[in-house]
Amino acid sequence: MFPGLSPRLCFLTFSISGRRFRAIACYFPTSWDTDDAVEEVYALLAFVLEDCWKEGITPLVGGDINACIGIPLAGDDVFCLGTSGLGHRNRRGKRLVEWILENNFCTLNRQAEESRGQDLWTCRRALDGCVTQLDYIFTDSSGRPLRTWCDHCIGVGLDHRCVHSVVEFVLRGGRKKEIVKKNFKGWRPKLDVNGDPAAYHSVLRDRLQRSGTDNFGQLESAMAAAGKKTGRAQKKQVRFTPSPDLVALRKRRRRTQDPAEIETSSFEIRCMQRQGIRNGHRSA
Repeated sequence: MFPGLSPRLCFLTFSISGRRFRAIACYFPTSWDTDDAVEEVYALLAFVLEDCWKEGITPLVGGDINACIGIPLAGDDVFCLGTSGLGHRNRRGKRLVEWILENNFCTLNRQAEESRGQDLWTCRRALDGCVTQLDYIFTDSSGRPLRTWCDHCIGVGLDHRCVHSVVEFVLRGGRKKEIVKKNFKGWRPKLDVNGDPAAYHSVLRDRLQRSGTDNFGQLESAMAAAGKKTGRAQKKQVRFTPSPDLVALRKRRRRTQDPAEIETSSFEIRCMQRQGIRNGHRSA
């Protein structure tokens, strides 16, 4: 679903490995339009971003902002405004800077070496042929910019170039899969003659000294490695025995040729199997 809130703004929400993102495309009024028209787009952005913060969605904002931030100035926030750019900061560029700082956004296509600033122009003015930077991509502080460039690979008008940025995020999905794969349900440590988990403590202490505990991910990995080496997980094994009604239903499905009856029987079989498995676990 790609809902459009106005002719100037639309967004797409998607998930990658358990992390939700919202790509927001916007087109700001030109210098011939009034400041009120510009503020209307900022108000729409605020509405969409407020929903992102509330729902835990990472925003990715991009488009033709029609505002020039210009070359970096003394006192600029390097993370938010970047280290490269070109042109002179105009009045709407100052308003854009305020909006970036308010939301603690990172301007991805200004995160490049200072010497590459001239290569990152996004618009060539038809009147005098001068190049400037009016198109940007932003994201929140969780993104780490890796690379950015501009080209003509997608037609975005006669005077504009397409902006590309590669950004890295920490995705939650891979970590969840790793935890499930370790499968520590029912885990018990191996005990020594005194009834203490000395082996687990020793391995864990050694892992922590070698890898450190800069974040919870390292701590979790150290605990998982120590647990795998010095303990074991015990799972209850329940043998499933089909009931007479389930056996009869399976035979009836094999004999019938009616697709509708096959579908109905298959659904009933799945329900009976799940019920039988649950009953077996409760009685085990």
